[in-house]
Amino acid sequence: MKDFRLKQAQYLLKKSAINSEGDFQLKAPNSANINVKIFEHIFKDLIAAEDFIYSSLPKHQLSEEEAEEFTKFLISARNNIDSILTDFKVIKKTEEKN
Repeated sequence: MKDFRLKQAQYLLKKSAINSEGDFQLKAPNSANINVKIFEHIFKDLIAAEDFIYSSLPKHQLSEEEAEEFTKFLISARNNIDSILTDFKVIKKTEEKN
């Protein structure tokens, strides 16, 4: 399972590098409604990630399994932040092409 996740992460990183624009700029926000449910998920994910900081004291060293769980929360928070920024047209959402 770990090997599958590693290959999946590598694939997504390569894909994001291909899809990224060299001149990435944030745009001025448009009017939109705040999706409060998504906003709540961002904080829950960040709080869950923060728990790993305290549980890894004093060296902040995580095992592979813990690191996978920790980054899962960060990636989820990032995706939700991107979703809100897309709603406000601050960033452009790129559609995946299969």
